[in-house]
This record gives sequence, structure tokens and C-alpha cells, in this order.
Amino acid sequence: MELAHLAVGIKCYLDSTVPASWSTWAGDLASGINETWINSAQSVDLTTNTDVAFKNIGASEPQVCGIHDARQFNYYDTIADIDAYKIAELITNELAAVQLGNSTEKYVLSSVLRKYYDSLALYQNRFEFALNQHGYTITSVPNVIELSHALIMYMSDVDQAGLIAMFCATAFANTPSVTATCIAYASYLLYMYTHKG
Repeated sequence: MELAHLAVGIKCYLDSTVPASWSTWAGDLASGINETWINSAQSVDLTTNTDVAFKNIGASEPQVCGIHDARQFNYYDTIADIDAYKIAELITNELAAVQLGNSTEKYVLSSVLRKYYDSLALYQNRFEFALNQHGYTITSVPNVIELSHALIMYMSDVDQAGLIAMFCATAFANTPSVTATCIAYASYLLYMYTHKG
């Protein structure tokens, strides 16, 4: 796991002037869209973009890599993004309990990290938490098309214009790169949810 990525994600979910998703999954998705665009040799062919996206999204980062081998939306980023979301939620809950006098915990961050990583019910269900971020529950698990459509709609929303301009303005204009990357990410989340969640 990328600890720096986890720390930034937790901080942004707790206190940020921009949507926390920009520092976690949406920022990584924007980077993934850009990488798909670059690594597909700026192809407008959906099949080419899909092949590239499926190769990179959620994959492990290679030990040595050039610009075309980098995977900024890799497995370790995804784990840090999801864990940051849930850990920030647990911190918020614990701080509220302290304020209400229902907890005397002095070291909230340490306590929450220990609770999260010691509990199989928490960290092993991280991909369920990822689906929760996108509005789904275990009783309403989407299919790949539904989830990828939700991702595309989120990234296309006018509120995301700053994110898109910062990370992937040129690539975002290439619909096959956007579609392929969102399908690959949706497929990855659903696969991991089904097999590891």
C-alpha cells in the first residue's frame, strides 16, 4: 500500500476545500484516463483503448518502468483510496463519540488504524466500501455497465471540470479513452468485490 497516498486521502476526506474524491479515486481515474490515452498512442479506437485500460487499471506497478509502463491507477493506489475513505469515516465516528463523552480515546488515529487493520470484517470488505462510495450497497450491486456509466457521469459532471483540466483535458476529449478506463475500473472493482470482498 502507498502510505503517503493513504495519508493524503484520509486528510482530504476529513478536511479539504475540494472534493476528497479528487485526492483519491477520481484523481486516479483521471490519471488512468490520461495514461490510457497516451499508451493507446492517442487512438480513437475503443478496442485499442480498452486493451490498454484493462492492462493498466488495478495492475501492480512494475519494478522499473518508463513513461508507457507507469500505472498511476494501480492496485496499491486503489487500496489506499478505499482504505482512506473508510478510515476517515471511522475517525469521524470516533471523534463524535469522544465529543459526546461516549469514548475516552486519546489517540484516535492510532486506535482507528489498529481497529481497521486488525478487523477482517473491515479491511477484507474494502471493495464493498468502494461500491458504497458510488452509491451502491450489498443489496444493490451494479453490473459493469451500470457502474461504468455512473463513473462516466461523475467525471463528466460540470463540478469535475477543474479535475479534468488539471489531469486529463486532452485525453478526456477522446471518448474511447474515457469509456475504456471507466469500464476497466468498474470491472476491476466488481471483480475484486466478488472474489475478495
